[in-house]
Amino acid sequence: MQIKIDLKILIFLLIFHFTNQIKTYILLMIFACIHELGHLLIGLILGFKPTSIEIKPIGFSVIFLNSIEDYNNKVLKGNVLEVKKILVYLAGPLINIFLAIIIYFINIKGTIGLQLIYINFLIAFFNLLPIYPLDGGRIVKSVTCLFYGLLSSYKITDKISWIVTIMVFAASSILVLKVHNYGLVLIIGYLLYVRICNSRLIQWRIRLLETIQKKNRQ
Repeated sequence: MQIKIDLKILIFLLIFHFTNQIKTYILLMIFACIHELGHLLIGLILGFKPTSIEIKPIGFSVIFLNSIEDYNNKVLKGNVLEVKKILVYLAGPLINIFLAIIIYFINIKGTIGLQLIYINFLIAFFNLLPIYPLDGGRIVKSVTCLFYGLLSSYKITDKISWIVTIMVFAASSILVLKVHNYGLVLIIGYLLYVRICNSRLIQWRIRLLETIQKKNRQ
């Protein structure tokens, strides 16, 4: 299994260091790693084969190779695959929510306990946003694929992702003006960058699927 490192993480380290938020960033990355281990564990249980792990500026990403048996034209097989994916996507955020609850009941003294709870809920909330490629966006894509097919799922997911991204960007801009949290600016800016990159990828996949459909009709 390959391990890839996005070098933009160095920029994040420097900015969080100079804004005196490096401890928060390190804790965020630690619990983001645990979040991804949740994906990895459920993926392995459901028969997915991990091929690589990428260390990103605000988290980690495990890439799975689907079993060849899952790729066939039978609707039942396709539906089972999407349900498996939904379970994998849910695993990470649920791990963080579970950790936050445990930390709350352990009753860690001082601000560190509140900080750990906050970070875990933040990671869970952030990842459950219906913005592709976050877990929430991937869940939307898989659910819509179950009901409307692959092509429509990409179109619906891209539209929902952009609507929610704009809403989050607007809300975050107002929040930043009040609390002056420049770490938040960096995270939201990175989210916007990722959204643009993935929107281009989705549009390419849509054009590819439309081309295939046209050829099949001829």
